Amino acid sequence: MVFQNLSFVSGGSIQQSSWSFGDGTGLYPPQDTAYVYAQEGAYDVILTVTSNKGCVDSVSKQVNVFPRAEVNFIADSVCIGESILFINTTQTTSSTISYLWNFDDGNTSDITNPLYTYQQPGTYNVNLQTNVPGGCVDSKTNTVVIYPEPVADFIFTDKCLYD
Repeated sequence: MVFQNLSFVSGGSIQQSSWSFGDGTGLYPPQDTAYVYAQEGAYDVILTVTSNKGCVDSVSKQVNVFPRAEVNFIADSVCIGESILFINTTQTTSSTISYLWNFDDGNTSDITNPLYTYQQPGTYNVNLQTNVPGGCVDSKTNTVVIYPEPVADFIFTDKCLYD
């Protein structure tokens, strides 16, 4: 998360700035800063500034850190005409999550664990995209192969009985 310090003072300058990110990790001095939270949650971020005349002001704002999803799934390669059960193994701490499967053949699904049948043999790059509150989008692509069916055939020559 990037924090931009917009503090100013009329008739002087900002001499010092310090940030408290509300997670107990201490104070950080940079004017502008980036910070990575270790846990999801709501945090009170406090910016304290001091002017070149020794005057002090601070502002506190609540920021929300939303969970991410660790996206993954299992799918077997199969023969044409067989259905594939796509097993969603995504991990997240979010209580709300949506899924969007792209089967790489023009079809999609929003079912958690879809059962899907391809119409043509080939190699398909299947993508699972997740969306959790706060706009956190993650995705994973795995490859499945749809094998062509074999063609059974034989030849023979008619024969007379006992030949």
